[in-house]
Amino acid sequence: MSLIRSLALLLLLLLPELPAWAKGPDNLPACWKQQVQPVQTTYLTLRYHETLAQLEHSFQPWQATNYTGTGRVWSTATSFLKSDTLRQEAKTYFSRTQLTPATLLFQDYGDDKPTRVTPNAFRGQPLQAARYTTAPLLHYFYQRKPKPTPESTRTETVYQDTLGGSIVRLYIRRADNRLSKVTALSHDELFGDVLTTYTYQDYATVGQLTYARTIVVSKINGKLTDTVQVTAAALEPAAPTLLTAPAGYALASPPVVKPEVTVTHHGAHLHFLELKHTDDKVLVVEFSSFLLVAEAPLNSENGELILAEARKLAPGKPVRYFVAGHYHPHYLGGVRPFVHRGATILTTPADVPYVQYLAKAPHSLHPDSLQLHPRPLRT
Repeated sequence: MSLIRSLALLLLLLLPELPAWAKGPDNLPACWKQQVQPVQTTYLTLRYHETLAQLEHSFQPWQATNYTGTGRVWSTATSFLKSDTLRQEAKTYFSRTQLTPATLLFQDYGDDKPTRVTPNAFRGQPLQAARYTTAPLLHYFYQRKPKPTPESTRTETVYQDTLGGSIVRLYIRRADNRLSKVTALSHDELFGDVLTTYTYQDYATVGQLTYARTIVVSKINGKLTDTVQVTAAALEPAAPTLLTAPAGYALASPPVVKPEVTVTHHGAHLHFLELKHTDDKVLVVEFSSFLLVAEAPLNSENGELILAEARKLAPGKPVRYFVAGHYHPHYLGGVRPFVHRGATILTTPADVPYVQYLAKAPHSLHPDSLQLHPRPLRT
């Protein structure tokens, strides 16, 4: 009999790994119970300080502008309010956010009135709130009741859903039913598929609620990192009114950008394309058997538009070279279609790694020509 048991155990060990649904219980309800249920009608109030890295108009690629901030958050399962202050050297900025089940009011840094927000931004707000508190995002998943994914392991149960245009995954530890991290894969018109990871550490309790005191946010596929440190937490019966909805409040329709190009000629061989929808000018230089294009703004769609206009200007002449004044998006953002067409990219040695990154970046969520038909980069 012992031999039979031994053979059975050996057979189990040799079998392929069990699917996620067979490995154990569904951990999402247990996680929701300790991280959301106590704040269905009561507000979790947090005080925090944070460090924030942003890509701005810097001199070098990936050179971040660093901010420090402080603020307060009020959150239930379906509401989120934030009042914060950001500082960068001698400059100070303020913003306000107020989310309810029916409205999203947002006053951006430097603005004196709320900014109109789109339905997609409204839907994605629970993910934005996850930088400080997990309750709205966990409640969204709990209501949708997704099944564990095959990515689940013996130590973590993984759930996936879409939210505000992003593919979002929750990773819940099986040992204590706490959320360990959240990942969000979204499309960026410059960088392509961008992964943001929220890691939750140093859990504590207030009343019956469990919350993370440290949240580390990895952005742009690990290129930038923010840290949020919760310094105080309490449960309160109500939250202040940070913003008031204007009369006739409604979510704003997404802006419709209609590409518009006009062409001017400076002699027989110099042509300027004015892209009115991006407020940019592009130079096309015509040689005897080929073209050179100088600059392409923002994204692959504009790169394709420029290539189409170049073909109209000089049918039969390929774009052999592409050059950008510097690495910023209004000059280099549309480079990928030129790589796809086999053009040589002229750039400085210091910017070659950045051009390589843009050319190799996956664009699976919003495929462009280089994603669909890869070609090697030539610099």
